[in-house]
Amino acid sequence: MDEPITPRDVLRQVAEAIPEALRGDIIIVGSLAASYQLLRDRTQVIRTKDVDAMVAPYARAVLSAVGMTERLQDAGWQHQAMPGYDLPGTADTPDNRLAVVRLHRPSSTTWFLELLGAPPVVAPQANASGKTMYRLLTRGGHFALPSFAFLGLTQFQPTLSEFGLLVALPQMMALANVLHHPVIGDAVMSQHFAGRSIKRANKDLGRVVAMAYLADLHNEDALEGWKTIWCQALNEWAPTDADRLLASASNGLQALLASPKDIEQALHTVNQGLLAASPMRPEQFIIALRRLLRAIA
Repeated sequence: MDEPITPRDVLRQVAEAIPEALRGDIIIVGSLAASYQLLRDRTQVIRTKDVDAMVAPYARAVLSAVGMTERLQDAGWQHQAMPGYDLPGTADTPDNRLAVVRLHRPSSTTWFLELLGAPPVVAPQANASGKTMYRLLTRGGHFALPSFAFLGLTQFQPTLSEFGLLVALPQMMALANVLHHPVIGDAVMSQHFAGRSIKRANKDLGRVVAMAYLADLHNEDALEGWKTIWCQALNEWAPTDADRLLASASNGLQALLASPKDIEQALHTVNQGLLAASPMRPEQFIIALRRLLRAIA
């Protein structure tokens, strides 16, 4: 099982390793961002291996990602090997064998920093995944910078942390996840989660429910504003698709609610991750899911 970490400590360690001139080009997303924004006690431990950092904006994402990667390589950060990928890649490495940038500090393997890129657009064409990849040419070899369209919505009003790193709003991470999973697909995570094979949709949608649950604990009216801020973000970043996307936002959550087996998987992931310090009971999870669905209806 992953070792516990505290969101505040990890953010500080990442900020200290990134040149100050490049810190503004990083938006922390994923479980670390959610825990930093939503846990009442920012020293509370969570369990995660991934510290996901999206490099933005799109126009300079590749250049900034190269600069960050080389700075960390020079400081002794180590790349994490990935089965089936070349590490490091070379000019002869096919794109589909390039490893993403996953680096851990010289003194610890408790967590690793993974770089993502801001997408060119946040609304992919119908029936398209919205995933793209850019090749990074660094002094330490060639790597991949993956990009996911809906994740670009996290560029909407991120919070500036005390360490100079931007942290995505929970509402925007939730919106990106529900739009990415309009159904519960069969795709499973590439690695086991807390010893189990888990559907990717269940992990991502489970985190949405967990974020809604934590937001509700802070303020019982918090969820009432989620649909409004979703609408604002979509109108700013995807104005021609905003109505269509907003109308479909609840589809994956509705599918989750209808499947006890998928609910069990989703609950397992949040209780072993974001909510490790205070796990949810199944009935709490379902109540939180229903409350969220009512708020975004």
